[in-house]
Amino acid sequence: LVPKVPKTDFIKFYEKDRQGLDGHELRFLARLETKMPIDKDRRFIVIVYLSDDTVSVFEPPQRNSGVIGGTYLSRCRVVNADADRDPVTGHTQFYLPEDFAVGRALQ
Repeated sequence: LVPKVPKTDFIKFYEKDRQGLDGHELRFLARLETKMPIDKDRRFIVIVYLSDDTVSVFEPPQRNSGVIGGTYLSRCRVVNADADRDPVTGHTQFYLPEDFAVGRALQ
C-alpha cells in the first residue's frame, strides 16, 4: 500500500501566495516561558505563512549570550498539542493562523 499525498488547496495558495514583494504572512516576536535563567532572554521570530498554514521559527543571534542563533524550526506544519483529534476522520489537528495571537501561549 502506498499512501496518497494530501491534496493542497490551490485556490487558497493562489490568493495568499507571494505577489511581487508583498507576502501574506504573520510575524510574531516570541520568548520562552521557562525557569532556566539562560533561556529567559532568548527571543524568537515566529512566521505563519497564510498560503499553506505552515510555521517557521527563527532565533536572531545575540552577542555574548552563549547561544548560537539561526533556524529553530524550518517551515513545516506543526501539530497542535492542545487540540484533540478530529472526531470524524481521526486526523491530528495542526496549528492554524487563527491559533496565533499577541499574548497567547503555545505549546
